[in-house]
Amino acid sequence: MRNSGFTLLPAGVLLAVGLIQGVAAADLTPISGITTDPIAYVSLGSAIANVIDGNPDTSKWLALGYETGTFTGPYTVRFDLGAAYDLTGFNLWNNAGSMQNDGDGVKGFVLNLYDSSSQEIGVFGGEATDTFAMQTFAFTAANVRTVGFQIVSNHRVSTPYAAFYEASFTGTAAVVPVPGAALLGMLGLGYAGTRLRRQAS
Repeated sequence: MRNSGFTLLPAGVLLAVGLIQGVAAADLTPISGITTDPIAYVSLGSAIANVIDGNPDTSKWLALGYETGTFTGPYTVRFDLGAAYDLTGFNLWNNAGSMQNDGDGVKGFVLNLYDSSSQEIGVFGGEATDTFAMQTFAFTAANVRTVGFQIVSNHRVSTPYAAFYEASFTGTAAVVPVPGAALLGMLGLGYAGTRLRRQAS
């Protein structure tokens, strides 16, 4: 029997040989953050939760460092993305409070990128301006679960802390290899070839 149409494959095999469509990068807000460095002005509301709530608001901020003295960083907050992602960028809403360009925003920074086993898999460095508007920094890194946001400097060394009011990332969910997927694919193609040969005979 000849069949000029498509040959149906067993359920499950079709998935193994299907095409994977490209997925647009999404905005990723960390689910949590931790630091072992000092947080300044906790009494005024400075907190990690403020900068990962998905709602940029200059009145809700995080200041890493001290309240007196000079800037003695680097200071680091480590963000957990909640799952592994292929990252394409970092978004920062810098400074805080009611005044831009007053010196307390993040200037030099380093992103330390870690996989799900906490092994460092990449490093990205950048420099931010002391303004409120969202700043974007493009890079690519695969399979990232947590990111250490290391603040190297602020815009005025006489200010003993660095402040920002929101942080997020862009990327897509990391592709998790399916055990035996390649074998299933080969079996599926072999099955299809056998069916076509039988139908042609």
